[in-house]
Amino acid sequence: MEFMKMRLVYAFILMMGALCLYFSMEPFEEPPHILKKGQGKFLQLPDIDCKQKPPFLVLLVTSSHKQLAARMAIRKTWGRETEVQGQRVKTLFLLGASDSTDEMNAIAQEGKQYRDIIQKDFKDVYFNLTLKTMMGMEWVHHFCPQAAFVMKTDSDMFVNIGYLTELLLKKNKTSRFFTGHISDVASKVYSVSESVPFLKLEDVFVGLCLAKLKIRPEELHTKQTFFPGGLRFSVCRFRKIVTCHYVSPKDLLTYWQILENSQEQNCSAV
Repeated sequence: MEFMKMRLVYAFILMMGALCLYFSMEPFEEPPHILKKGQGKFLQLPDIDCKQKPPFLVLLVTSSHKQLAARMAIRKTWGRETEVQGQRVKTLFLLGASDSTDEMNAIAQEGKQYRDIIQKDFKDVYFNLTLKTMMGMEWVHHFCPQAAFVMKTDSDMFVNIGYLTELLLKKNKTSRFFTGHISDVASKVYSVSESVPFLKLEDVFVGLCLAKLKIRPEELHTKQTFFPGGLRFSVCRFRKIVTCHYVSPKDLLTYWQILENSQEQNCSAV
């Protein structure tokens, strides 16, 4: 039964890839600036030495120039965590380039202050989300292959770093492992990406890369822990999830404060 369930998940990813390939062939009003793997130069690199202090978990957060409030909320909540259950954790933000000189100067100053931005010189638009994701994979491949796990997420997400770390430690697998809605297969995905047709939808593109590598998605937990459609907040519920989508910066700060102030609350009866 479990094997059949995994086959269905895998088939779903391939099916979605086929459907989105069709839609990606529709003409764009403004064609995206497409780069091949490894092209373009890094404009900013984060301050992290993976050789000396290999991180257990690297979180790559896709962001944009106008999402400063979201980045600041993450830096004050789950993104501020540097060690969880004795494991090193690092959160980094992925950005492209802007046509606005003011925005480019602002993000350069932000990068100097926080040292947590990875930036390349492709145009930062929605259609280049795949480039942004592959930039993160490229950075891992070249600068941080020592990371045990890599997770790609978005700037409007709640991420329960503590519970995620707990589940990853229980999983006790750091090779050819992919889960969620990514994991230390980052270098392999980056390496194979050039031979996979480019798609503007980054999750589908990565899914096709994984299919080419014959890496099947695995459950992180028997219960649902990833909520891409959002979830109503409660302390006990959010203690036992890994991610929740569509969380505003204001709500993220509120949720985090409530969770921190309710560490003693008993959820065993829930």
